[in-house]
Amino acid sequence: MHASLEIQDDEELVVLATLGSFPAFDELIRRYRGPITLAAEQIVRSRAVAEEVAQETFLAAFCALPTLDAPGAIGGWLRAIARNLALKTLRRERRCTATDDLEALVKSASAELAVPPDWVARIEQEVIFQALQRLPEDQQEVLYLAAYEDWSVARIAAYLSVPEATVRGRLYRARQAVRHHYNNQNREEELL
Repeated sequence: MHASLEIQDDEELVVLATLGSFPAFDELIRRYRGPITLAAEQIVRSRAVAEEVAQETFLAAFCALPTLDAPGAIGGWLRAIARNLALKTLRRERRCTATDDLEALVKSASAELAVPPDWVARIEQEVIFQALQRLPEDQQEVLYLAAYEDWSVARIAAYLSVPEATVRGRLYRARQAVRHHYNNQNREEELL
């Protein structure tokens, strides 16, 4: 990785990538892979499929990069491409056969039967994951970007095209809901 690319802003990276710099485009992928995968996953509800959609998104974006009018808006543009591709994928996958559904069910059931050595940590992660899944989509997204991608409120606001106050409010409500769900699960386990 080129250290100088890590300190450049998105707009400069887009210009460099448009001029043919593969390292600049690689840096954009590094910065946006997580958020783009999340945007797709919220639609397709599968991490593996979402990762494929993210790859398709970056390929489509690379081909269409010269058509981007506002290089500073790369995050929102990538997100729009990802959401459109995820919806297209979802429509295509709804046409799958019952056999495919049965195979997926068998695979997931056999994976669930294996007991990992770190099962306590995994149970806690599952409780948190369940809480995240219950959040509204807008809260899931800001919490993911803040907690897992370590994005600032300002960067999340720019990416989502919303005011920073909106991001802070969504983060607050999301954290409260996750904390509430986690505490309730712990109380239920203590009663057992």
